Amino acid sequence: MESLLNKKELSELRSAHDRLRTEARASGDFGNFIDLDAAEEGDQVINIPQVCQRDIAFQRLLYHPHLLDIVEDLIGCNIQLFHDHLLHKPPEYGGPVFWHQDNQAWQSMPASNISCWLTFDDADADNGALRYLRGSHRLSLGLDTEADTGRLLEMDRLIAAGPIDTVDARAGDAIFHHCLTLHSSLPNRSKRPRRAHSIIYTAPGTRYGRIPPWGAATNGDLLPISFAHPLLRSAHAGWTPNTNTLLPSTPSLRTSYNSNSPGTGITHPTSAFARPEEFPHRP
Repeated sequence: MESLLNKKELSELRSAHDRLRTEARASGDFGNFIDLDAAEEGDQVINIPQVCQRDIAFQRLLYHPHLLDIVEDLIGCNIQLFHDHLLHKPPEYGGPVFWHQDNQAWQSMPASNISCWLTFDDADADNGALRYLRGSHRLSLGLDTEADTGRLLEMDRLIAAGPIDTVDARAGDAIFHHCLTLHSSLPNRSKRPRRAHSIIYTAPGTRYGRIPPWGAATNGDLLPISFAHPLLRSAHAGWTPNTNTLLPSTPSLRTSYNSNSPGTGITHPTSAFARPEEFPHRP
């Protein structure tokens, strides 16, 4: 989705991103997502989970109507936050991220989560753009996984067969993918940063083998609705979530913008990675 964030939103989120990253570096409280087999010495991909609980800008972003409209088209009208996390590939030593499916970590049942990846900088092959194995959310259905890691046993074969798409994005763009989609990202050897943010949405009632932020094992429990995992949108009449108040329901939240009006810069996702009719387990 092009230009989902306007200039004011982008500026506010960049500032919050930079502040949280600086604090995490000072405390050492961050993860590193690098591909150990392909990374160079000193490479980093900084990962900070649950930033929606650390800064109001990221809290507001959860309820962005343009985002939720698209997610509703993909998984239905009841939308819960699974988790969110900040990502940063620093200039020159931003490492590559290994090929993976999001669901290999979380083991959701059914596998119907949707990730929204927002970039706060232009992203291309030089500074760490995302790569996708086209159609892999369907190709991987029914294939076996490793019991301890959840990694797809036939991942290497699927990746070798391709096709692989490197997806360029402009600052403020959003990319949506299914939790079974195989993806990775390239290293950042440029002199430009690659700041990004990922929000993972789920449908209430989904069960999980692991719970964020660090993957504590469960017995296939339900994810409770809570401050950490709020209900972001519901079909229940008269209830519309908002960061500041509860408002009466409106006829349609889609009236908040018109994707076909000139000058908006907003388009619905048309990539092979985000076609709702192809998603398994869609309600």
